[in-house]
Amino acid sequence: MTKMKKPFLAGGVLLIGLAIASFAANASHDARYDTSELAVPPVPPVPPDVLEAPEVPEAPEAPEVPEAPEAPEAPEAPTMPEHPKAAEVPVAPKAPTAPRPGGDHAAEASTVLYDEPLAVAPGGQVSLDIDAGSLRIVGVDGTVGRLLVTAPSSDAADGLRSRLSLTVHVSEKEAAIEGRTRKGTWWKLGDNHRGQIEYQLWVPRRTSIELSNQAGPVKITDLTGKVHVDLQAGSIDLRTVTGEVHLESGAGNVQVRDVNGPMVIESDLGSVTLDRVTGELRVESGAGSIIARTVGGGKI
Repeated sequence: MTKMKKPFLAGGVLLIGLAIASFAANASHDARYDTSELAVPPVPPVPPDVLEAPEVPEAPEAPEVPEAPEAPEAPEAPTMPEHPKAAEVPVAPKAPTAPRPGGDHAAEASTVLYDEPLAVAPGGQVSLDIDAGSLRIVGVDGTVGRLLVTAPSSDAADGLRSRLSLTVHVSEKEAAIEGRTRKGTWWKLGDNHRGQIEYQLWVPRRTSIELSNQAGPVKITDLTGKVHVDLQAGSIDLRTVTGEVHLESGAGNVQVRDVNGPMVIESDLGSVTLDRVTGELRVESGAGSIIARTVGGGKI
């Protein structure tokens, strides 16, 4: 009997479950189509004072910020002392230019045939061999001499430039000068100026001179050294010379002044004048007067 009760009990439980499901389905169907009972009650109106936004109180004015006190003016920077100007470097004075022997004794450029320095050391010798022309030799301070050869005019210079042959050889202690002039043609007027060429020579005071000239006046001054002049035709003027002197003149006057040293004068034709001459003296004259003033010893 006990075994029969369990199937019955299970069938009852099943029937109860079906009944509950049916009831729930009906209830759901009714609820889907009738919602009156489920209507939401109306919302009461909101009071106006609630809708209006409350006035926001004005923000208090920000307190005035006190103006910042003006920054004190910065004190002026102390004036820097001016740097002393650099001392001007004195310009080195130009080395004095050695005076040109003979100074600016220059003829017009158009008349110059030759003008060059002549570097002969003091104590040296200058030899000259000239066929024609006047010659002037001067002793000067310094170690550099000068040779200047000129013509009497620009026209004469034009004719002589092509006919003058001048050779100059210079070493430390000696200089040799040779001047030759070819004769011009007689039919060309103004072409015969060979005897009018002027030689001017400046040398250191301590210089010896050896001179041979065929024709033309010779003047020598301010020298210390030996002087030998052999002149065929022309006057000789010798002044302020210290040293041994030998003068030979074929035809022409000879004048000697302020000479100290042994001296020999040989003159074939012409007067001989001596003034303030000291030293051993010998004078030979073929024809011409001899005038001696203040002569210290000698034979005439």
